[in-house]
Amino acid sequence: MKILVTGGAGFIGKHLVKELVNRGEAPDICDILNGDDILDWEFDKTYDIIYHLAAYHSVPLSFEKPSDFFKNNIYGTYRLLTSGRWKRFINISSSCADDPISPYGMSKYLAEKATDFFDNVINIRPFNIFGEGQPNGGPLIPNLIKAMMDGETPIIEGDGKQKRDFTYVKDFVNQLIWYAEHKKKGTYDIGYQKPLSVNYVFDCIAKNFEYKKKPRHIARRKGDMDYTKAKNKLTIKNPIGFREGLERTMLSWQRG
Repeated sequence: MKILVTGGAGFIGKHLVKELVNRGEAPDICDILNGDDILDWEFDKTYDIIYHLAAYHSVPLSFEKPSDFFKNNIYGTYRLLTSGRWKRFINISSSCADDPISPYGMSKYLAEKATDFFDNVINIRPFNIFGEGQPNGGPLIPNLIKAMMDGETPIIEGDGKQKRDFTYVKDFVNQLIWYAEHKKKGTYDIGYQKPLSVNYVFDCIAKNFEYKKKPRHIARRKGDMDYTKAKNKLTIKNPIGFREGLERTMLSWQRG
């Protein structure tokens, strides 16, 4: 099949491309890291499937530059939808779109609404994806791992009691491909339906690294959600799960 992955050079995009290649596909990649911007990129072929992951992601940054998020995440998605050069469109949204309390969440919600006017489109909401190759500087898990490995004091925003449906990237990618192949429409969540507290995740990582110190708690970020839980169950066989996924993630950091 002819497949396009926008945002294919990003964290999730790299895992998706790798899995597609493992399955015998050779997807094209459109990513700003490669010099391809979805706001002006020109299609040169018709695709059987477009996986649309290209987006601005930072909740804090969305409060500083909301217009950039609306332009890229909403108009960029609409521009791809109206290209007409696709048969199946997989729009990767966000769990933040369920109850938008930030410009980022609203931009993903409105991008979902734009898909209502097109056939053969599905919206997928990832829930707190983590795994090998995820950069630190924003996401909780890589930040905790790096701090403990460097002997620094990990930082937790808020009291750490907020719960997230942390989902391992390889399970997400396999479920994403399942949805792409099963012709469903509408909006679906991908997560384990087992929210875990930030404090619990800290304890799991601290135990692995034999880290004995306490974290430093700071104020919660504006727009930070208190609780997330996927509404839909996984349909893939033998998912890796949170604990094994976390073990693999920590090992990848230790190996460098």
